[in-house]
Amino acid sequence: MISVFGIFSTATLAQKNNNRSSFLNDQRAEQFKNKTESLSDPELIKAKALSLTNEALIEADFDKEDALKIVIALASSDKS
Repeated sequence: MISVFGIFSTATLAQKNNNRSSFLNDQRAEQFKNKTESLSDPELIKAKALSLTNEALIEADFDKEDALKIVIALASSDKS
């Protein structure tokens, strides 16, 4: 009787771990799909590029206000 309970407990734990693993895989797949879709959106690509440009300007010793003005000018000059 104890060995039957042990086998049942082991099978139950294995099933729970498998369900958890399946859930995590589904979550990762969804995250990967969303990231891939966002990387193909031209507006999001442009926004990310402008954000990186702003950060680079600040690292190059522009003050935040001037860096933002440059980024705004870049964004408004390119209407594609």
